[in-house]
Amino acid sequence: MSAANREVEAMMANIERYWLIGMVGILAGCYLVLGTIVGGTAGVAGIIGGVLIVLALVFRGRARWIAGVLLLLGALPFAALLWWSVIVPILALVTLVLGVLVIVRRGDLQLPVNRRPAA
Repeated sequence: MSAANREVEAMMANIERYWLIGMVGILAGCYLVLGTIVGGTAGVAGIIGGVLIVLALVFRGRARWIAGVLLLLGALPFAALLWWSVIVPILALVTLVLGVLVIVRRGDLQLPVNRRPAA
């Protein structure tokens, strides 16, 4: 096996292990972008919400209850202020579902993929 193949396999293993955390991080980035676009009080709530969601990912391994509170405080106010829109409440729901999975699960967060045995 060449060095390039080992590097690709190591990279794919990391992607499989941390994909869910990456998805929640991307959703936090969506909060930041939408908060910047909206402006005003709702925009500030979106920007602060995105930062709090990232902090929830940071604290997930140390104190789950703190991570859960940060996730709720990050996701809900922005959705409550923009309840009339379609995308923001859906974004909050997806963020909460995936964020709770990240916080609750222990160990590796791997994709359910059938691995082929190495030849």
